[in-house]
Amino acid sequence: MRQSISQGVHAVSTMLKSLDIASFRAFERLRIERLGRVNLIVGKNGVGKTTLLEALRFYGMGSGLALSEYLATQHEMLTNPSTGQPILDSRALFHGRGAAADPITIGPIADDSLRLTVRLANALRAEQRFGGFAYEPIEPDDLARDPAKRADVVKAWVIERGKYRVLVSPEPSRRVVLRSRYFGPAYLPAHGVPESDLTYWWDSVSLTRAEGRVRDALRTIAPVEDIGAVADPAAEQPGARLFRARLQGQECPIPLTSLGDGLVRLFQIALALEYARLADRETEPNLLDNPGETPWHQRFRFLLIDEIENGIHYSVLPHLWKWIFQIAELNDLQVFATTHSWDCIRGFQQSAASETENEGALIRLEAGRGQSRAVVFAESELGIVTREQIEVR
Repeated sequence: MRQSISQGVHAVSTMLKSLDIASFRAFERLRIERLGRVNLIVGKNGVGKTTLLEALRFYGMGSGLALSEYLATQHEMLTNPSTGQPILDSRALFHGRGAAADPITIGPIADDSLRLTVRLANALRAEQRFGGFAYEPIEPDDLARDPAKRADVVKAWVIERGKYRVLVSPEPSRRVVLRSRYFGPAYLPAHGVPESDLTYWWDSVSLTRAEGRVRDALRTIAPVEDIGAVADPAAEQPGARLFRARLQGQECPIPLTSLGDGLVRLFQIALALEYARLADRETEPNLLDNPGETPWHQRFRFLLIDEIENGIHYSVLPHLWKWIFQIAELNDLQVFATTHSWDCIRGFQQSAASETENEGALIRLEAGRGQSRAVVFAESELGIVTREQIEVR
């Protein structure tokens, strides 16, 4: 990670300069006045660090598919009383689980054109289509005229962006139920990325310069000569693969997991940095997109990492952050990561101070009465924080 990264040619994406979130999960309201290209989020347990990443993941896609994916993976499901079939719990996205029925809004503070809004709406099953049911909004006056329809009414979403609006069915699509591949912004949970997603990411960068950069990152920790995804002989699922690495001076490859949690985590981060550049090509068209405009999911290139330091030795963290700043610029990404580690904060500060092109921001989340609060530390303040060992976690 010590070597410089040559600059490449890339399309220009939209980078969020600020963020305003209302009524999303744990956030009744959160405003972050300033964001950088690389952002490190800190704060006590329960203040919403992971929720912030989840909001950005949904915002980066800006589609009903993202909502369905998120709720399905969180097992937020109900049973439709009229059909007996599972449906997504539409209220689960909203602060207080929709008790106040305030709409979700996510976007920059001063630009309404880039704001995404989600509202709860009453919907009625209209007709069977493609193995599922289509839904249409139903107004309170219609329900008053025909009370018998109440049994078939479910809560759906209306997603709005500018003048565009679409009703999203609460029924999970086959794409979500039988998920065949990863989609959406690159996201690394604290517990790691499923092997099926990793192999998909790997296939996306295989035989490119990006693959070589992933190998270079691994060599910071171990003398990795080569790495690849091969068939998993012990897997019950057909086509499952695992990663094997060959070390310098050795003939036989070994499972990547045998090299330790730190190397596995570093591999996932390095691979996500490269895949994030390609993720905007992998998302299905959005009904909210206006023909002739840049599709919403191609405007934003986010890399989202929860508890970035997991498994990584503190001595590696300064080099890791330097790598992240460089690749974020090369691939035109905006990175958001969370941490509880003081060593991680110190490594971030050292890299941010040495960067002249890319701005880093340390964001401390605090729980308050009614609204969450974000305190942003500029690069000049970061030096004081680490030198004086001021507690910000």
